[in-house]
Amino acid sequence: MEKPRSKVISVRLKMNALIVAWAVALLASCATTPLEKELCHTGYGVPLTSDWRAAIRNWFHDRLKDPFSAQYEFTEPKKGYARTPPNEGEKLVVGYKVIAKVNAKNSYGEYAGFRPYLFIFRNNAIVYVFGPTMTETEWALEGH
Repeated sequence: MEKPRSKVISVRLKMNALIVAWAVALLASCATTPLEKELCHTGYGVPLTSDWRAAIRNWFHDRLKDPFSAQYEFTEPKKGYARTPPNEGEKLVVGYKVIAKVNAKNSYGEYAGFRPYLFIFRNNAIVYVFGPTMTETEWALEGH
């Protein structure tokens, strides 16, 4: 006894749909963006073990008019990445990122207000600093 033709077609359609769904799921799991490939290849470096707050303060020491007046606010380090600005080639910088907001005295002896800087550490060293303008820091945080 033969099965009705409509049932055979229905079963074949279901099988084809299942195969297509399986293939799409398989391809989607293998698909990676260039960023994911770069991050996989690069890694984040060793976890921070150094006194990263002291490293940031030392970085500012030679750059501020009155480094001893500086007030700092820090975020905790976390794995992250950013891209350098367009004028520097939009290179990927990967490591542990810390946002440091700094308020220091200017040439007139007045506090200038907190300004954000994004520090990227890799293998316990500062490898890149974004800032002091919010535009630069926002550019970096958006991961362009």
